[in-house]
Amino acid sequence: MPPPEWLVDTIIPKNELAVLYGPPGEGKTFVALDLSLHVAAGRDWHGQTTKPGRVLYIAGEGVSGLPSRIKAWHAHNEYEPVQDFYVLPEAVEFLDPASMFRLSNTISEMGRFDLIVIDTVARAMADGDENSATDMGKFIKACGNLQRVHGASVLGIHHSGKDTAKGLRGSSSLKGAVNTSLSCKKITDNQIRLTFEKQKDVEMGKPISFDMVQVQIGDGLIGQTSVALELSTIVQDEKQKFNMSTNERLAMKALRSAVWELGHASRSGKAPGMTRVVSLDQWRDEAKALMDNGGKYFYTSFNRCVARLVEREVVGKYDDEVWLANEGGV
Repeated sequence: MPPPEWLVDTIIPKNELAVLYGPPGEGKTFVALDLSLHVAAGRDWHGQTTKPGRVLYIAGEGVSGLPSRIKAWHAHNEYEPVQDFYVLPEAVEFLDPASMFRLSNTISEMGRFDLIVIDTVARAMADGDENSATDMGKFIKACGNLQRVHGASVLGIHHSGKDTAKGLRGSSSLKGAVNTSLSCKKITDNQIRLTFEKQKDVEMGKPISFDMVQVQIGDGLIGQTSVALELSTIVQDEKQKFNMSTNERLAMKALRSAVWELGHASRSGKAPGMTRVVSLDQWRDEAKALMDNGGKYFYTSFNRCVARLVEREVVGKYDDEVWLANEGGV
């Protein structure tokens, strides 16, 4: 099998499906625009080799904010207007064959695109059910048709679920279909971190952190400002700011105990180095003895603790495996 080809080295594969996801307001669109404009400008993306290409950005939401963000990118990167970046300022219903036929014809008339960005998956599935494997399968098939007919890489922008520890919102078939899955979240008010959740055919990449830099885009003393991204030189440690609740401290105590007594090597290979892991059920059983006072809300409280500890990267989690992220596995 030939090695994979990359649009953005080790991040966005050529002619494949990728997804960038996170909670609302965590900077997903800033990252997607920054990556797209680098591709269209033929510039390496923060140290990653980029193949120059034409980009179509399907803006299903947040259209009014795009012009200022695009201006900020050009100003910050000292670049003349990028010629190969195009915005379609409306949602396209990917589950509707007629809508996809019109989109395909539009792309054919405009010429070949190397990257098609869908912002967001939810708006592209407006008439479908994200939790339905059938509807998500139709969305994946529609993306596959764009890849096959137009030779483009496709990047979907998606939301995480209410339980951020479970990753992508909706049917798990989307994660199964993508080549690359990236989670996006703010570590501080001014820093974003990208974490690789899945990568096929290449070693899992390390997290990437960006500073959100204020850029003036208007003239005069009352000119407008927007945000551009810079690769962080100092990576903030969100765990230093993380004050645990009583239940979270008890859950951590339970995990340390479970790992000490029952820990074993990771079967998935996702835990780093020699870190020992336990199953989520083993952690829950250990936590129940500490956290449960006979109340009926133990499972709800425990699940909240898991979600928050994983989100803050104090605990590592992959499928059913969990581990202590910063204590060497104990």
